[in-house]
Amino acid sequence: MYPKLSNRKTANGDIIYTYVCKMKERSKKDICSSRNANGNTLDTAVIEQVKMLADSDLSFITQLEKSRQFYTSNREIYENNFVELQQELAENEKKISSLVDSMITVGESAAKTHIAKSIEELDATNKSIRSRIAELEELTSAHSLDGLEFDLLRQLLAVFKNSIDDMTIEQKRAAIRTVVRKIVWDGVNAHIVLLVQQTTK
Repeated sequence: MYPKLSNRKTANGDIIYTYVCKMKERSKKDICSSRNANGNTLDTAVIEQVKMLADSDLSFITQLEKSRQFYTSNREIYENNFVELQQELAENEKKISSLVDSMITVGESAAKTHIAKSIEELDATNKSIRSRIAELEELTSAHSLDGLEFDLLRQLLAVFKNSIDDMTIEQKRAAIRTVVRKIVWDGVNAHIVLLVQQTTK
């Protein structure tokens, strides 16, 4: 989505704008018909939501610390599981390759059906393994904050809370990117995806 300016202004003199889906405009609503988002309202809501994260008693900080501790204590388990899954995936790929080669030698015999079934089963297993590997990668990347990074994040949130209102547009954008992963507009609500949790505004 991108901000589309209008010729109108708010009571404070700010230009009124909306966030519009590019695909919606290009396809004339054939591909996307999602409602536009009020840019002025949404930006203000996002800023206020992030400012709240700096409060030490807010669940975000508590959850972030618990998440970091949980990952740190389970790091070895994650890494071992990851290695085991990678090895199992590689072994299954070798088996599939071998079975494919054997299909050429058996021709059209009854054994070909059994070999094909074995290949399908191994392929299904590999899909499950890849899914689990992706989960582990996401888990580790989302929670791998060390002590220094955690302290830095808390400092950034404090600066954000105390200084955001005095920043320029460019500075606000840069500040928001340090704590907000993405914002998803579903046509009704904006889902603010942070480092370890998702909130709705």
